[in-house]
Amino acid sequence: MSDSVTEHFRRSMPTEVCHHFSRLLQCRVYYLNADDSVRCAFAYGQPAPHSYDGDLMSALFGGEMVCGRPVIKEARPGEVYIAINLFIGGAFSGRLTAGPILGLSNAFSGCGREEESFENAVSAACVMYYFVYGEWPDEKQLLGLCADGIKSEKKGKHTPASGQTETVRHHSVVYENHIFSQISDGNEKRLLEMMKTPPDGAYGLLDREHPLRNIKNDCICTITLATRAAIAGGLDSETAFSMSDEAIQNLEKLRDIDGINHLTVKTLSSFARKVAEIRQLGYSYRINRCRNYITNHIYEKLTVSNVAEHFGLTPEYLSCQFKKETGTRLVDFINIARAEEARKLLLYSDKSILEIASMLNYHDQSHFTKSFRAVFGITPKALRIETYHIKMETAGGASVT
Repeated sequence: MSDSVTEHFRRSMPTEVCHHFSRLLQCRVYYLNADDSVRCAFAYGQPAPHSYDGDLMSALFGGEMVCGRPVIKEARPGEVYIAINLFIGGAFSGRLTAGPILGLSNAFSGCGREEESFENAVSAACVMYYFVYGEWPDEKQLLGLCADGIKSEKKGKHTPASGQTETVRHHSVVYENHIFSQISDGNEKRLLEMMKTPPDGAYGLLDREHPLRNIKNDCICTITLATRAAIAGGLDSETAFSMSDEAIQNLEKLRDIDGINHLTVKTLSSFARKVAEIRQLGYSYRINRCRNYITNHIYEKLTVSNVAEHFGLTPEYLSCQFKKETGTRLVDFINIARAEEARKLLLYSDKSILEIASMLNYHDQSHFTKSFRAVFGITPKALRIETYHIKMETAGGASVT
């Protein structure tokens, strides 16, 4: 077998390779660097966020320096990933991975032969390996290795070594990352399907004396990680944290395990749905990140130049892409976001107009007034007076002229 990728593959663009294989195999395809960091990722022909993919792929294939054949691993029953290790002149330079490869019966009905996923994975692995190395691997050998893996896995599940006590092992990080990647992808349907299957292990024991408290603690941890996954998928942090706060507050009121579990599933499902709604706007992952960055750093001195610098882009390119996708100029979006934050402070805080102008990095109060009126058609002072009158009338007090 060859120990070096073909010149044709070496000339191929990583993005093109991932794009086409993700469409062909109808799954996620990753191009990893030698340190297992994700160079690019595609899902079903579209660029995919990969905040969690590095951990997932590292857990599956980290340390696997197999040369001369594909590597095939099962993350969960019926869900198989494949990797083609990339060697140039005998030196490891990264890997091309794809998955999950499902059996047809698994994909459409949630059940079926476990071996079918491996058979499909072997077929996919052979095609990918041929594209990379120009040689067709031994299919029988690969199927044999997969069969051996299934047998050893089943054998090891209930046979603790002699003289040892059987302990409960924690659930796999692969399972956990796979769950949260569905939230980042906005795939609510797939998330709910996965959550019907118990994890391959137990959750941590955080409170030995109070079982209900322990379950709540586990669920709070899950909601916190799901919040981060939703933000990574493009949901703005303010919305994500508000959803998290509300879910945890409701969680603390519950006194039964079924109710807690139902709330957790409902919360994770809501995160995935929100991410999907954001993506339906048609914004790319980069533009969503840009929008979130502005929202999360609104109290800093934001300019088109420093936002572009944060993402390693030129101001001209980012401005052009932002206008093309959103229909709004980037500088206008920054001004609108700043004005909206100012409006909240005017309505719900007792800070002076000058203080608010300073907090949000307006040049001076005059600049603040002009910018605010351009967005809302009213000056900050007029808004404050109007709000005061409404509050007085609602409270039944006398209005102030």
